[in-house]
Amino acid sequence: MLSKEEGKKLQKGGVKKRKPPSNEGEGGGGKRRRRAEEGQKNVGDGGPQRLDALSVGYFRRVGDRLSEGFDDGEEREMFVENVLMEVKGKASLVATDRTGSITLQRLLPLSSPDQVGRVLAELGGESGSDLKAVSCDRCGGHVVEKEEEEEEEEEGSGLLEAQVLLLSRVVRENAAEFIRHVHGSHVVRTLLHVLGGCVGPPRTLAPPGAKECRAPPQLTDFEIPASFWYELKSLTETLMEHINRESSFIVIRPRLIPDRCSFYPLRSFDENIFSLCLPHAALFSSFAAARLQTARNVTDAVASAVFQTMLTVSDRKRPKLCRQLLRRSVEYLTSRSAAPGVSPILVFLKDQASSRLIETILQLSPKALLRDLYKNHLKGHVVDLALHPIANFPIQRLTAALTKYKSVSRPRGLARGARGARGLWLTGVPSTASLLFPLLQFLTLFDELVQGVEAILAAGHMGVIVQLAESCAESGQKQDEMMQCLLRAFHCAEPGSRHDTCLPLFMSLLTYEVYYHCETAEGSTNTEIPLTAICYHGSRLVQALAKFKERSLLLSSLRALTPPDLLTLASDAAGSHVLQALVTTSSDKGRGKILKRLEGQYVQMACSRLGSRVLEAVWSSASVSQRQNIAQELVPSESQLRSDQFARHVWAKFALSHFVHRRAHWQEIQTGESKKRKLFNDIIE
Repeated sequence: MLSKEEGKKLQKGGVKKRKPPSNEGEGGGGKRRRRAEEGQKNVGDGGPQRLDALSVGYFRRVGDRLSEGFDDGEEREMFVENVLMEVKGKASLVATDRTGSITLQRLLPLSSPDQVGRVLAELGGESGSDLKAVSCDRCGGHVVEKEEEEEEEEEGSGLLEAQVLLLSRVVRENAAEFIRHVHGSHVVRTLLHVLGGCVGPPRTLAPPGAKECRAPPQLTDFEIPASFWYELKSLTETLMEHINRESSFIVIRPRLIPDRCSFYPLRSFDENIFSLCLPHAALFSSFAAARLQTARNVTDAVASAVFQTMLTVSDRKRPKLCRQLLRRSVEYLTSRSAAPGVSPILVFLKDQASSRLIETILQLSPKALLRDLYKNHLKGHVVDLALHPIANFPIQRLTAALTKYKSVSRPRGLARGARGARGLWLTGVPSTASLLFPLLQFLTLFDELVQGVEAILAAGHMGVIVQLAESCAESGQKQDEMMQCLLRAFHCAEPGSRHDTCLPLFMSLLTYEVYYHCETAEGSTNTEIPLTAICYHGSRLVQALAKFKERSLLLSSLRALTPPDLLTLASDAAGSHVLQALVTTSSDKGRGKILKRLEGQYVQMACSRLGSRVLEAVWSSASVSQRQNIAQELVPSESQLRSDQFARHVWAKFALSHFVHRRAHWQEIQTGESKKRKLFNDIIE
């Protein structure tokens, strides 16, 4: 039988076999000993080093102590200093261990900038070459991100500033590996934020069952050294080299263009030579793979996210640099060879990764760039793209972007054909054509999209329709055409008696025949179906239509609802926003008609979580007489309202106790608030 040492020698350099489970009944101490022995064996065998079990237990206890908190700053500083002394000499092992990484991430915000700089310096080694391995580790990457973010906390740490610049240099030297690495890419994105002087909120684990927040995170600006500005320019320049680097071939993924060859030449490549090389494309695969990193970066989900962060940070902190990056990105996306007669950007729009990059480009692009993209590449293909499961999202961003330039202001740049009008800016007179370009492009886009509204609705891409309605409301254009188009799409345009049913149809996104269960337009139809189906996108659509100048059809349809339907609408998560939008934007006369229909439902609304919020919004926009009518209905149910968890806030906010005992004084206060509200509304308008 071999001894333990001889067994180790035989296994050295060979395949490590899994040990059979021990039958000696050893507990947690045995597991820790095995882990320590395994870590020592890995060191001796030249394998990846691991943190020993005793150290893991120590950092677990450190995490527990951090959870307890500290009584004063001196105790906290002493504790942090002691822990960092234990980290010294094995920072890489601690950062790449799961327990050590979590503890370090919690400890670094309590450390001084100099202490953070020393940890980062040890992670990088003498030349900083070790930063790549730590940053691309699933645990170490989080530690490096946290150290980068600590640059915003305090000023005056030259060591931390130097280490951040060193990390940026390492990223620039290994950009191709960093931007495509699932963990290293997050380090690059955090580095871009820090060099730009803006960071997002800290990432926290959402509790089980919590809804995902789809809104973009709010960025916080902070002061940065001047060296960071120059380093940001160098880093973005390096990243751009991986977007628009010229090469002889470009790879188009088979999933983007099926049943076509994977290799397409650039415009400058000789087609005859390419046709000779095409049958032997397999022989050139290894050669092309080394030169085709760019196309894979754009269509890679990880690298695409890095480019999006680069553009977002540049737009916030360096607008001039952002315009250059946008122009160069669009030049690359529109200069690739896809297929005869097909714009290359149409291919990228249908890819899940590159489409998100194009969304960011559309949101940040100036007017001239938007005009060029739509006129030269997207015009005539908008409906087809809106029907695509991926490309419909960039179309939504394009629709929103074309309406954001509605104020009279000097454009960021003049088109090449507008050079003769440059002298007008010297006298302060803006060019009318430059101001109308985005509006004209939106009108053209609307005329194109409106032809496929029913097909888009049938495809289930409701976001396109909602965004189109919101753009019409924001620009003040094509509102009547949009309303008539929706009436036709939901089959309630003819006969005119169906107009009163448009609100339930819009909110449920169902046609007249489906909602009222009728096969044909002829025959009797039961229109007394209770209001039940209210969907999110339907609510968004009606809220956008409520901003139109002419909304008489919506208000007439709202008044046609029965009081129980209005209560259902007020108590629904999506419908409550519809009722609030329609009531608060109506005139006093129109609001009075709606409130007349709501009489008898105020108590139940006040006792509802969502209905109470709608009732408070109605109260804020109501006149004094309307408030008095609401109060008179609520007062008899005082005991019920005071005991309800939602209605008691309504009772207090409406000052109903004051209304009961000192009505004249209550009415005087309400009259003063009404006058003040009207005064501020006039100033705002």
